[in-house]
Amino acid sequence: MMCRSRGKRPTIQWGLDPVTPGARIKAASDILSELERTGQAADRYLKSWAGKNRYAGSKDRRYLRDLVFTVLRHRASYESAMGQGTPRALVLAGARWGMGASCDDLAAVCNGEGHNAEPLNDAETKALLADTPPEAIEWPAWALEELARGRTDDATQALALALTDIAPLDLRVNTSKTDRATALAALEAVGFPAKATPFSPVGIRIERKIGAMDGQNVRALPMFMDGRIEVQDEASQLATLLAGAKSGMQVIELCAGGGGKTLVLGAAMGRSGQIIACDVDERRLKAGQTRVKRAGLHNVQPKLISDWAPDGSSTDPDLEEFVGRADLVLLDVPCSGSGAWRRQPEGKWNLDKDAVDQLVETQRRILQRGAALVKPGGRLAFVTCSVFARENTDQVQWFLEQLPEFSIEPCDAAWESDISEPFPVALKDGLGETGSIQLSPTLSGTDGFFVALFRRAATA
Repeated sequence: MMCRSRGKRPTIQWGLDPVTPGARIKAASDILSELERTGQAADRYLKSWAGKNRYAGSKDRRYLRDLVFTVLRHRASYESAMGQGTPRALVLAGARWGMGASCDDLAAVCNGEGHNAEPLNDAETKALLADTPPEAIEWPAWALEELARGRTDDATQALALALTDIAPLDLRVNTSKTDRATALAALEAVGFPAKATPFSPVGIRIERKIGAMDGQNVRALPMFMDGRIEVQDEASQLATLLAGAKSGMQVIELCAGGGGKTLVLGAAMGRSGQIIACDVDERRLKAGQTRVKRAGLHNVQPKLISDWAPDGSSTDPDLEEFVGRADLVLLDVPCSGSGAWRRQPEGKWNLDKDAVDQLVETQRRILQRGAALVKPGGRLAFVTCSVFARENTDQVQWFLEQLPEFSIEPCDAAWESDISEPFPVALKDGLGETGSIQLSPTLSGTDGFFVALFRRAATA
């Protein structure tokens, strides 16, 4: 069967780098196969792939990244269009409908020569002749059911669609080294169309588009390498600012991970006080300390801890000396990551309901562990990157039932006292009945972060 294009279409921009167009299709298929086999994060694997395949030029890497992420975002639609979900079929569909190639383009370059992809078969050709793929909900059924809890049908559909889009690139300004106006001017001077984020007072936004590698390019700038700016979504910035870290505090961060929130805490504290940055993953903890050093912070103490669960009969083996002493405990707990599926679309295909069940139990253990560290009158900040009620509002209710010495603090009041700005009217729809806040692409134009703040009673 011969391909016949229907009307004028932009031909695919194959570039002039050493990898041929047909080899790009084959490479993308191989990458997708490996992602399915290992369950790795796509960003991490693509970076590793580029390091091992240095014959691929910058245009090749950009095209492969865009193609793989296009497939991950629209997997259900492409599988329906092709009648199968093999990596090759999905990549062909992504090149056709996501990257602008015509059926003729693909037939011409998929010829089986050298490292090129094998020729199209009749079924593939027939499918690729369609102008558009059939529409499909790009969420697994179990995840869509979770998303719908507490939301109207319209709100659920809007959020599901928004979490399929390309996310902007958000940056945070390190105010101990520069200010936002200076950083904006510096970015614009080197060709980045940057603007201030609408809510975070230290945020900068760069809109992404297919064919751009803004995140990689930003990391090559001197102002990134010397710690004046960091890559961080606006919601993550706001969640940490709402925690309310202040100069001179004793702060414990139980799930410090790669250090993004540690940097916000340190800047808010003016490099004074003490931050105990804890994690169970030594590799991530070391990566976070690299960022801490780049940011110029000297009040951060990294601490590798075990995955300990409070049982009422033993003391914390790693943090006993801090029990009841922290002014602030920040818990950015392990979660589904559903609020960041614009950035990690593979997450929704790698996760299932049983995994969320396990995450909910992990979150509760961490909540109990963190609560024991808060001093009388101190604050506990609970943060997830999730849009699922089970990980958010349900956990708030559970926590208040289990630990009556804590009460919830409304996030709008905390915003005005800790961020020192009026609470934005645009974010009021994100406030829960208890005063927690849900940020999301539809409510705030950000990733889907949830924040609940708890205050421990000043006296027993």
